[in-house]
Amino acid sequence: MSSESPGNGRGRLLIVTAALFIVLAGLKAAASLVDPLLLAAFVAIVAAPGVAWLIRHRVPEGLAVLLVILLVIMVLSAVGLIIGTSVADFTDDLPRYQMMVGERADELIAFLRSKGVAVPEGGVIDMVDTGNLFGMLGGFLSSLAGVLGDGLMIMFTVLFILLEASTFPSKYAAVFGESVAASDSRQKFLATLKKYVTIKTGISLATGVAVGLMLWVTGVGYPVLWGLLTFLLNFVPTIGPLLALIPPTVLALVDGGLTKAVVVALGIVVINTISGNVLEPRLLGKGLGLSPLVVFLSLIIWGWILGPIGMILSIPLTVTLKIAMDSNPDTHWIGTLLGTGQAAGEEIAAMEAAKKH
Repeated sequence: MSSESPGNGRGRLLIVTAALFIVLAGLKAAASLVDPLLLAAFVAIVAAPGVAWLIRHRVPEGLAVLLVILLVIMVLSAVGLIIGTSVADFTDDLPRYQMMVGERADELIAFLRSKGVAVPEGGVIDMVDTGNLFGMLGGFLSSLAGVLGDGLMIMFTVLFILLEASTFPSKYAAVFGESVAASDSRQKFLATLKKYVTIKTGISLATGVAVGLMLWVTGVGYPVLWGLLTFLLNFVPTIGPLLALIPPTVLALVDGGLTKAVVVALGIVVINTISGNVLEPRLLGKGLGLSPLVVFLSLIIWGWILGPIGMILSIPLTVTLKIAMDSNPDTHWIGTLLGTGQAAGEEIAAMEAAKKH
């Protein structure tokens, strides 16, 4: 009976690590191709329940896929139009907002000096680079609009994914063979992934609509754009909602003053708190949560590899990896490491309770 030597184990680890870096470098080099494919896969997962619902109501599969594709085309076209026109209008208004930020900064300096606070000349306004802040936002949205510009490729990919979805399990089993345990593990993975993507998209959409309506009621400029930004960044826990809060709050400050900015900020925080701390745990469960460190690292890594699309899909991609690890008993420990300590503690408590009974 032979056992693997420590040297062989370290060699295998080195090979796996090197292969991982090669794959990541390849993904970064092919980001312009991978981004539309990932977006298409994400859209297909979101659209799949609609196709299944139509088929259950006796709509032929081909017609069901066509109807869903037409709906997706309408939605993505509207999103692309909103981003394109909003970025152009916002760019035109940027000099006015920069001037207004300067005026508000001068008012703040005067107020602080009236209270006896020593503020050096230019000390505050020099620290607030609004051109850089809004320029980064415009670059992010422009990059996203560029990816959506590959609409024809995305739509064809979604179409073929949906058409192949019903035949893929049988093809997989025929080629690779499958035991009952392996089949159950795969079904669990697919069901959990579909549930996560569908519910997360619905919650993010509701959050974006709520924020957009609140901004429209309070009179903040470009409410549709900020609602869309909230929808996209809601896929990134903790960090995303904070980033989405900044632009409308700054606009509320320069347009309506401190009181309006506070109202807007509190409104967005309340909406995101209900979304992230009430709806998501209740509908998704705590077991799909990721640790804050994993969230932060996945945002950096996927954003570096795939750009804006990688940042938006960083958490869905990492959660997909976690679900895949959880679905296999051999890799369940990796899923546990990626998750939150609370979820792991609940799992241990459940195991202890099962042992007692």
